Amino acid sequence: MAKAKFHPGEVDQNFQIEDGIRETLRKCATAEVSASVIESSYDLLDERHDSINGTLEEKCTAIAKVVGARFSLLGTNVVFQSLCAH
Repeated sequence: MAKAKFHPGEVDQNFQIEDGIRETLRKCATAEVSASVIESSYDLLDERHDSINGTLEEKCTAIAKVVGARFSLLGTNVVFQSLCAH
């Protein structure tokens, strides 16, 4: 599994996480992210784009939808797998 790498120049942490996963999935079958990074850094947004509280699973579901992947929890990490075949 490939660890997702985040672009340090991106200011928006949601974009940083999503883009890191998306870029990793372009090169590898899976992208692995620490669950603690998602829990602490990813903002779950409502339809008005206001930040709301959400569980790790809700945040991962939102990320998976944006990047076109499915996810699974594996120990202290979240593994994203592309829905598109390579």
